[in-house]
Amino acid sequence: MVQSLSYNDMVLLASLLYSCIDLGSDWEVFNQCSRPIHQWLLVSYACVILFRGLHLLGAHAAAQTIGASPVANIQNAAGDFLLDLRHKGAMPRAVVTFTWLVGLPFFMLWTALGTNWLWHVVKETPECMPAATQLYFSGFWLLLCYVWLAIHIGVGVVALVLERRVRRAEGDLRAIEDD
Repeated sequence: MVQSLSYNDMVLLASLLYSCIDLGSDWEVFNQCSRPIHQWLLVSYACVILFRGLHLLGAHAAAQTIGASPVANIQNAAGDFLLDLRHKGAMPRAVVTFTWLVGLPFFMLWTALGTNWLWHVVKETPECMPAATQLYFSGFWLLLCYVWLAIHIGVGVVALVLERRVRRAEGDLRAIEDD
């Protein structure tokens, strides 16, 4: 694989899987909450795992289409994967399109919904949480979701700026050709 699973990926996966199992063990307790905060947590964990998996898959597919040396592909494809809106292969194009047009908007709306639900749980039924630490962790996870969104929105803005520059350069080249 181009960008193989790193130690950080393994820690992320293990911690999210542990959180899913922990959530499942207290599922019935969460049913007493005024909003289904446990469902929000589970889906948001799944989204993060999905986004990371898609990023690894897309970077690998992008490196396969480049055809340069494997070491160069590892660094370029992984680092620039979401910035490049003009991938040559169908798989990397599909992953980038899904990430920007489906995944990011869904996660943005899901995080906003989670904010609303957590707010209602804190105000109406804070005792429904299995432990006080679960409530604090849910707030911390929500903060991490917003940080993730801010970073990806920033990457998206950079990708759009780069695409605009490429289009402008292509237009300038066409103008030179026509002269």
